[in-house]
Amino acid sequence: LFDELDQDVKEDLVASLTNKELVAIINEQSADDIADVVSDMPANLMVKILRAADKEMRNDINKLLNFKENTAGAIMTTEYLEFSDTTTVDDAIDVIRERGKDAETVYTIFVRNKNRKFVGTVDLDDLIFAKKTQELKEIMNQDIVYVRVSTDKEEVGQMFRRYDLNALAVLNEDDCLTGIITIDDAVDVMTEESTEDIQVMNKVSPIEEEYLKTKPWTMAKKCVPWILLLIVLGTFSSMVLSGFQAKLEGFASLAIFMSVITVITDTGGNAGAQSNALMVRGLALEEFGPKDFFKILGKEILNALCV
Repeated sequence: LFDELDQDVKEDLVASLTNKELVAIINEQSADDIADVVSDMPANLMVKILRAADKEMRNDINKLLNFKENTAGAIMTTEYLEFSDTTTVDDAIDVIRERGKDAETVYTIFVRNKNRKFVGTVDLDDLIFAKKTQELKEIMNQDIVYVRVSTDKEEVGQMFRRYDLNALAVLNEDDCLTGIITIDDAVDVMTEESTEDIQVMNKVSPIEEEYLKTKPWTMAKKCVPWILLLIVLGTFSSMVLSGFQAKLEGFASLAIFMSVITVITDTGGNAGAQSNALMVRGLALEEFGPKDFFKILGKEILNALCV
């Protein structure tokens, strides 16, 4: 529900809901999704949401909010299935039937030893085809892949791509499982990082919001610093022309005209490249379509006026 709304709309919605309505919505969300929502909200609305959440959910949200932005800890979920390595297959399946709907994924379950250290994973298909009396340590995959809570989220995306994972364990400094990251969150991370790289390559500071949700003034602030830098660099062409001043004494006005035109055309080309990058990436991510033509035109005109 919250993912589809602008930040201002989210805040207005939370402010207008009664506690009973807010509880009903929160109970349908995962802790990591709620943490993403409240992290950008004013303190009074954050408190309202936390009060509406039950004790377990509130503890999970507070835990996620304490991790640095853009780390594995900040994007992980605390809703996963973890078992002791001595748990039998039959008992594990019973727990999955009972609690599986509340977990982020049931396709990968995580295994700890008696010291609560993370020791392996078991895929759902291996669990189903194993004998009922077997213990998880007999069928678990001990060639484990994991990240720390402080690992950069870009590295998390690379881990999913490298090892073809459905879910990835997130460990604390004591090698204990503190959360997991699922493939859908990893895809979001890889999309964000790719978008950021494309924007930087085209001289646009990273823009977090979708194109249509970004205000013209915000977009201008992301573009103007790069344009100014390129203008400064463009003035070096004028310095080159000044080296031929003696030969151009009879054409001083022509030299000035050439310098100004060079800077203007370069600036126009750079601004066009920025808009082009934002348009192409927005189309690739389906952030807008043909029906949004006039919205986009108006936004680009306002953006140009701000610049």
